[in-house]
Amino acid sequence: MRKFRAPPKATCLEIEELNRAISEVPESESVEIYLPRTFRPPFFAATTLAQCLSHHARRTGRLLIRDAYHDWTPQHSSDRFLCTIEGVVALVNNHMLDTTRVENARKASIPKEVFSALSDRLWRTGIIEIGGGPTRTFLAIDPTHDTPIEFGSVGVLEKSRFYESIEKVLSQYNQAGSNNWQLHQRALINLISFIYETFQNTYEHGRYNSDSAIISGIRFFRIRHYIDNKSEDLVSRASGFPELQSFLEQSLNGKQSRKLIELCVSDCGQGITSHFLNSTSTNISPTKLRVDALNGLVADKLTSKQKMSGGGLGLPNAMSALGKLEAFLSLRTEEFWMYCDFLNKSGTRNRILSPVHNSRTIAPMIGTQFNVLICLP
Repeated sequence: MRKFRAPPKATCLEIEELNRAISEVPESESVEIYLPRTFRPPFFAATTLAQCLSHHARRTGRLLIRDAYHDWTPQHSSDRFLCTIEGVVALVNNHMLDTTRVENARKASIPKEVFSALSDRLWRTGIIEIGGGPTRTFLAIDPTHDTPIEFGSVGVLEKSRFYESIEKVLSQYNQAGSNNWQLHQRALINLISFIYETFQNTYEHGRYNSDSAIISGIRFFRIRHYIDNKSEDLVSRASGFPELQSFLEQSLNGKQSRKLIELCVSDCGQGITSHFLNSTSTNISPTKLRVDALNGLVADKLTSKQKMSGGGLGLPNAMSALGKLEAFLSLRTEEFWMYCDFLNKSGTRNRILSPVHNSRTIAPMIGTQFNVLICLP
């Protein structure tokens, strides 16, 4: 068995390097990934690790996820496997996939009661965290919990519990010193628009394989706020991601307000490009053409849905919302790791995304993950 370790403060680049190293192991061989006692990653890294675990859970050889603790105490099981995204992903894959197993340091399997506790929580709230911390993760598990209960009546979004939950997160910014109600409302509307459009896209497209069958797996969106952090500390949290560091340096330069929101929307589907190509007669293989296709999908209304009212506008609408928020976007899908700095946007309407500088040596990863950072006034 080949063994790998997730560093306790791993950057998203280090997680990408971990993914590449594991991907070089033959599919038929077993792999062990060690989770440290405490995992306090910088921007985007926790969700990147969750995506990495989901990717390798589908190996033909066994994936063993080794927890650093020696005993399955109720408190530790709750803290790690019910309240953190990487822990929840490990737990769900252990329960749903024959190829994945979670053990502690003494090689004892995770108790079945932990997954039952997660299921009970999802039926009640749809959110994995409890209490009033800075993070909220709305979870869907296909096919059992395909829509987080917090979405409520998605047909009338402004009256849904989802809308109310996000509004509560943003209200903390007002309490931290922002008195501009109109600015708050515009930010809320654009934030809701991005999350709703992208998460709806995971429901319509990101939970199916190439045969249009539902994939057993996790989809989630996650929101975390940062209030009154030192600018230099926030920039250091983008270590290994120079494009993100540049965005933060400019966004935070000379500003007293240091209030950030980190977002993630993620699925385990085919990936944006492959899903679209598999649903059409188009055959695109060279990387450059696939990059152009990816940019077209996030920039333009899909030709195949031109006659549908609002059809094909989900991703372009989401990108438009990020543009109004002057956000930073990291998009990870299949063999691509792309970004857009909407604060310093340059380029054409049909080319929103550019390759991340460190993406030339990455390995493919299943699904699609949008990671976003927003500096709100």
